[in-house]
Amino acid sequence: MQVNTSAVSGLYEFGPFCLDPVKRVLLRDGAPVPLTPKAFDTLLVLVQSNGRPLSRDDLMQAVWPDSFVEEGNLTQNIFVLRKALGSGDRYIVTLPGRGYQFVEKVREVEPEKQEIKKDGSAEGTRPGVAVGQAQSRGGLGWVWPLLALLALATGAGLLLRTGRGSRGGVHGAELAAPAEAAVPARRSLAVLGFRNLSGRPDEQWISTAFSEMLNTELAAGNQVRMVSGEDVARVRVESPLPDVASLSKPSLQHLRQQLGTDLVVLGSFTALRERDGERIRFDVRVQNTSTGETIAAQSVTGIRDQLFQMVAQL
Repeated sequence: MQVNTSAVSGLYEFGPFCLDPVKRVLLRDGAPVPLTPKAFDTLLVLVQSNGRPLSRDDLMQAVWPDSFVEEGNLTQNIFVLRKALGSGDRYIVTLPGRGYQFVEKVREVEPEKQEIKKDGSAEGTRPGVAVGQAQSRGGLGWVWPLLALLALATGAGLLLRTGRGSRGGVHGAELAAPAEAAVPARRSLAVLGFRNLSGRPDEQWISTAFSEMLNTELAAGNQVRMVSGEDVARVRVESPLPDVASLSKPSLQHLRQQLGTDLVVLGSFTALRERDGERIRFDVRVQNTSTGETIAAQSVTGIRDQLFQMVAQL
């Protein structure tokens, strides 16, 4: 199984959502829902499964056909999708020990055969028709991709204006914003990962999954500017850090120079196998890269299958 877009001409509709495999956009009531490329691929594979359960191996092979990735990458994508869809496990359910299943009813509708409802959102011509059986009835299906592009362009323009203004790189009145509308600069933050204290190398994926989930949750709050996981991984390869749960001031200042980050999140985890399942304890620290001080510390404990609940609690 692989991600299939070339042979798809229709749109997939479920609940208030519309998934366009060709333009690679997910819309909710006509508004674009931001997704990473791999999260989009994961959703597309699940939707195209026609309600069949999919094992973790099948999903990973479909989304990363030419790469070897850890299971934590898939766990992160499922977490991102559930957050984007906003309904917990209404759409994607976890099958313990097996994999995942997309359980919402899906309709396939030709793009040019959508109708516009009075509230402005798109719907298929026969909302109750199963996949592959929708009938045509005229349409303005091109409106939604156009609106999505306009929304993305508007967002990009706002980001560009904010970014240039914060660097003082605007000449004259170009993209100038009123002084009273200025937004305070957000501090940058990098999630470095968590030291594995369990002594079992096969548990290392927990650090990767937890770090990526934490990245997503912190970014959603719009309180800090997140340093990408790719940049963190690159710096860790170029300048290996000591395998500790907190860093010295010189190490933190080095990270500040390499990543441009004001804060770092790091710590350790311990996986304990008990009779009722595997419990995991995370000890998390936030350190200031300029002063070297620890400005926050928190611990959280839960079972392995509840990583995203632990992230939300933190």
